[in-house]
Amino acid sequence: MYSEALLHFAWKFKLIPQKKLFSFQGDKIEIIDVGKHNSDAGPDFLTAKIKIGETLWVGNVEIHIKSSDWYLHQHQNDSAYDKVILHIVFQHDKDVFDCNGLVIPVLELKDLLPQDLAPKWDSLQAKPTEIACQQLGKIDSFVLINWLDRMLVERIEQKTELIFQLLKLLNNDWNEVFYVWLARSFGSKVNAVPFELLARSVPLSVVKKHLHSSFQLEAIFFGQSSLINEFNQDDYVSSLWKEYTFLRDKYKLVALPKQIWKFMRMRPANFPTIKISQWVSFLSQHENLFEQLINDNELINQLKFKEARASSYWKTHYQADVISNSKKEIEFKFGNETIVINAIVPFLFVYGQLRGNERLKEKAIQLLTSIKPEQNSIIKNWERLNVFAASAYDSQALIYLKNQYCDNLKCLECNIGHYFMKTKSSQKT
Repeated sequence: MYSEALLHFAWKFKLIPQKKLFSFQGDKIEIIDVGKHNSDAGPDFLTAKIKIGETLWVGNVEIHIKSSDWYLHQHQNDSAYDKVILHIVFQHDKDVFDCNGLVIPVLELKDLLPQDLAPKWDSLQAKPTEIACQQLGKIDSFVLINWLDRMLVERIEQKTELIFQLLKLLNNDWNEVFYVWLARSFGSKVNAVPFELLARSVPLSVVKKHLHSSFQLEAIFFGQSSLINEFNQDDYVSSLWKEYTFLRDKYKLVALPKQIWKFMRMRPANFPTIKISQWVSFLSQHENLFEQLINDNELINQLKFKEARASSYWKTHYQADVISNSKKEIEFKFGNETIVINAIVPFLFVYGQLRGNERLKEKAIQLLTSIKPEQNSIIKNWERLNVFAASAYDSQALIYLKNQYCDNLKCLECNIGHYFMKTKSSQKT
């Protein structure tokens, strides 16, 4: 069974014969321009150029499974459809009239579409593999490279939208936004929002006053997180709480609810307790990082951060008062690559974009090519397709493609899907 989306695809990419076309009413049809695909309300394709009989028409095209869908969708009551010059349907079952009472020409597709178009689409929709098009063959390298470029840009734009939101929330204070944005990266995907809230609950001005005391910073952030309290028994945590209550009252801080933090189905390395301690370590070692990034080209070229290691207490504890069952100390660290990929690159790109600084935008993209690709289940799935990531540039694009397109079966919006649907579909003549 064909969907309207598949009929849109066939019309847009001219997968129907371009010669010897006739309307259901018997007039010869010559397609000069299929029109602009419309993703908003109104007809499906706008300002198409089509010769019907001896007359050249410029107007809109509407596509349905059946002609009667026109009335089912109440188009006869919508003036936006008054300029439809051609009604494209899989099956014609009812005449449709325009606002002047004239029959709208119909192009019926059921005997015109490539025979393998629907079966191929059905196989993609069934998704027998993690990447739907995996069973259709080898991806053309030119198509892949160009589409990955597009995917990386979309990925960065997705991240930069969050930065724009933070700018509005934080009164366009770039230093404050950078500080909060870095915090999100320490929260990873699961605790990104709690980390953002944690950073926003402790102004950067407060942090700067205690950068040279990791103990005080841990007291502030662990207290604000509500992951420690007055009932903790361990000496170190009790001392953190005591210091926190003093600093809380001094700066009039308001703690977050403990319930926002997620621990379930997570490795200890990603527990928020470990991440908060690493966050403190990073802050205390990289004072004025934002100004250095913007003004020091050599720093951008190198970006070798000091390792953000958890403090001594959290090397033997996953949570306050709960000692690890492991006989070895927890040596989790937050790597340079994670910071650069998830925080530095999108931030430099946005800052360069808003300030008209092409150097920073180009440097942001170049940074990804200098970093080894991530290794995870998504990248391994692509490797089974003989698609290999040479750098973080590629792996970031492939991760975005899988999450945003493959998982949502947006094959008809993907150039790789277009490649398989178009080049391997034989048209009828």
